[in-house]
Amino acid sequence: MFWPWFRVAALLWLCHGSLGGSGRLYSEEDPLVILSSTSLKTTVTNSSSAWLVQFYSSWCGHCIQYSSTWKALAHDVKEWRQAIAVAVLDCSQEENFDICKEFSIKFYPTFKVRLPSEG
Repeated sequence: MFWPWFRVAALLWLCHGSLGGSGRLYSEEDPLVILSSTSLKTTVTNSSSAWLVQFYSSWCGHCIQYSSTWKALAHDVKEWRQAIAVAVLDCSQEENFDICKEFSIKFYPTFKVRLPSEG
């Protein structure tokens, strides 16, 4: 009697990632910048704003739980975009493996702050 329910629950859990945006924690509708390996350095380095970047993995339980808080922070500071920007980079995407390694990302979520250079 237990096994049929367990199988249904396991199937629903496995399918959860394929429903609603293929398991992405953040979308273009969120008030933050979604970075990739090709955009991280050029976007953040060439900016006069301070940057708060969350390196995350879409399968990470802590990242999933924290995503609503990060979105709320981004929403709260969206009017201050000239001074501070909030961004994310998904280290679970194969195209981002090397950039996450370059930035020494070993745990999720990892937060990095980049202050604008003086001068």
